[in-house]
Amino acid sequence: EQPYGTWFSPTFDAAGARGLRLELRTYGPTSPESEDQHKGNCALFLHASAGSHVAFKLSIAKCSESFEHQFDGEEPCGSKRLCFFEQNLSTQNT
Repeated sequence: EQPYGTWFSPTFDAAGARGLRLELRTYGPTSPESEDQHKGNCALFLHASAGSHVAFKLSIAKCSESFEHQFDGEEPCGSKRLCFFEQNLSTQNT
């Protein structure tokens, strides 16, 4: 069983790359505490087709990381724990 929850976006195309998909992972507390647990409880990843070479920025609210990656079609590329979901969740309709 995975130590996190995961949600996927629908597949999309952007900037000439096809078959992209975002993955949001949410983590619960671990015992013993993981080394990056203090950084947050969610991470964001990009999946792409094999051979795709993409420069991209992943953001959750005001937290972001930039990447450049050659995809193999199997493993995504993305952040480690990026932020705390609850601190970036808006309860107002915007």
